[in-house]
Amino acid sequence: MPHPTKNRTANGRALGALLLAAFLTLIAPAMHVSGAPAEQQVAARSALDWLADELNRNGATMPGFTPGSTDWGLTMDTVLAFVTSGEGNAPEAVAATDRIATAEAISAYTTWDPEVPGVRVAGATAKTLLTLRSAGRTSTAGGIDLEQTLRALMIPTGEHRGRFSDQVPDPMWNTANGFAQALAVLA
Repeated sequence: MPHPTKNRTANGRALGALLLAAFLTLIAPAMHVSGAPAEQQVAARSALDWLADELNRNGATMPGFTPGSTDWGLTMDTVLAFVTSGEGNAPEAVAATDRIATAEAISAYTTWDPEVPGVRVAGATAKTLLTLRSAGRTSTAGGIDLEQTLRALMIPTGEHRGRFSDQVPDPMWNTANGFAQALAVLA
């Protein structure tokens, strides 16, 4: 009889490979705008131009819901759009990535500081790491090793072994859902 832990490890690796393959299948059509059919190139170029204009108008970030605020998650989505389109070196994408890599952005997006010190949000940490690594950056940003921080958020034992979990003072506040898990695997 196979060892249950080894089966879980093999199954986990298979699931990870499957998730990565699915992710690459989804983004492959969008990658490298120049290799797409002409109609898709025009649409992709128009979308990237609009995103670039938004970044330029908002200090290399995407605007939040209130005037003058930043939506760090949308800013990361925008960088990922540039990267998957083969345009990760566009000046607007580089400037946005530089902003994402600041201590201010890391704190604003991945923690609840200063209101609730000591909180770390798994999904936001994973998305930040995924964005920075996709843009060719190191995992250390804003003085924090995001890969090490994300790995520390994984539950090592018990019923939820392998789950990336928010570091929060009350388990009821944990919002790390399947989306957060997928981002963590991709990161």
